[in-house]
Amino acid sequence: GSAVTLEWAALYEGEYTTETLPAYQPKGYAAELLECQRYYYRMSADADARTTITGGTRGINTYFYLQLPVTMRGTAAPTLSYDLLDIYPYETGKSETITFLEANILSSRNGVALRAVHDTTYTARDAMALRLKANGYLSLSMDL
Repeated sequence: GSAVTLEWAALYEGEYTTETLPAYQPKGYAAELLECQRYYYRMSADADARTTITGGTRGINTYFYLQLPVTMRGTAAPTLSYDLLDIYPYETGKSETITFLEANILSSRNGVALRAVHDTTYTARDAMALRLKANGYLSLSMDL
């Protein structure tokens, strides 16, 4: 049989022939990654490390701000998935399970507001951490 090797592909508006089609100019890895992160972002902790985001609490709700490398596309809440994630109040030093987690896009700040709900009531003065345990992850995705 015949084989074809495709190195680059592009979509252009308008009509072109093989003679008038402009040469494809790849954007580079960094630019392509940032474009993808407008729709999907994942942070993870490897097997030997933890990742921590600090936040503040009020009652059974703790609020965190996650800075993203680029503004996510859209204004609706992203689809959120996570595993091996907990709340860590610095005052008690004892981790706590999250019973509910939601995310909202803050397009003006290139970030996401996370609200974690837990069973224990804390005061507004309690400093908290959202921790990804070893091999844990938090991912956000937007509908195309």
